[in-house]
Amino acid sequence: MLKQRIITAIVLLAILLPALFYPSYVPFAWVMLALIGAAAWEWGRLNDYGPRLSLFLGVEMILLCALSWWLGLLDVPLLAVWIVASAAWVLGGAALLRVDPEHQLSIAAPAGHGPVRRA
Repeated sequence: MLKQRIITAIVLLAILLPALFYPSYVPFAWVMLALIGAAAWEWGRLNDYGPRLSLFLGVEMILLCALSWWLGLLDVPLLAVWIVASAAWVLGGAALLRVDPEHQLSIAAPAGHGPVRRA
C-alpha cells in the first residue's frame, strides 16, 4: 500500500511541477480543473451519494470552474475575495471548535440512509 502511494505521489508531482512552473497559468489551470473535478467526485463517494450523484458533483465542479475561467476570473486579481474567504474559513473553524458536542446540529443523510452519527 505504501509503495502504491509513493508511486502515485511521484506521478502527480511529475504532472503538477511542470504545470506549476510553466510561464503561463494555462497548464496549471487545466491540472487544477481536473483535480477539483476528481476531488468533488471523491467527496460524493465518501459521503455515500452513489455513483450517479458523485459523478454529477464532479462534472458540476468542472463546469463551474471552467465557467469562471471562461468569464475571465483567472485574469482578475481577487484579493478581496481571498481575504473574505480566508476570514470566513478561520472564523468558521474557530466557531466549530467551540461547539459543544451535545448541542451539534444533526446532518441530513442521503436518502435511504439513517442519520449521520458523529464520534
